[in-house]
Amino acid sequence: MSKKYTEAPIDILEMSILEIQNAVDLGLIDYETIARIYLERIEEYNDEFKAVISVNENIVEQAKSVMKSTLKTEESPNFLVYQ
Repeated sequence: MSKKYTEAPIDILEMSILEIQNAVDLGLIDYETIARIYLERIEEYNDEFKAVISVNENIVEQAKSVMKSTLKTEESPNFLVYQ
C-alpha cells in the first residue's frame, strides 16, 4: 500500500477528470492538492514503471495560480481560501 504524504478529503485516484473537476467546483479539493497527489504518485511508481519522462517543476505554483485566477466571485466555494 502506498504512503500518502498529501492529505485530501477525497480520494481522486479512482475518479474521472469530470468527477475531479466537479469536486473542485464544490470546494472539496483544490488544484494544488491534486498536483501534489499526482507528483507523489509519479515519485512513488516511476522507478518501477518508467512511465514519466519529465515533470513540470513549477506545477504546484501553476496550480495555485489557476485557483486564484478562477476565483472571481465570492460565490466560489474556495473564494476565502485563496484571498
